[in-house]
Amino acid sequence: MRYALIEHSEVVQIDCNPREGFIEVEDNVSCGMLYDGKNFSLPASPPISIQSQIQALEAQQTPRILREAIEGQAFALSKLSEIEDAIQVLRAKL
Repeated sequence: MRYALIEHSEVVQIDCNPREGFIEVEDNVSCGMLYDGKNFSLPASPPISIQSQIQALEAQQTPRILREAIEGQAFALSKLSEIEDAIQVLRAKL
């Protein structure tokens, strides 16, 4: 068994010895976990920033896709259109 200090519903410190203000916890509890008074859980992952999403979409605009679009290949034209539409939606959120 270990002991955890909880502040504002978050585990902020773990200790192997009982201390004032600490509660007894299972060995799988770690700092950063959330505590609702009964159960421990992992915090939600932070959302990916809009700029990072735009960069990921731009990375899909490869030279091959661009070349195939210039050649008039329908799939490449459609793919570039989808990417550009998604980028415009994200840019509107900035």
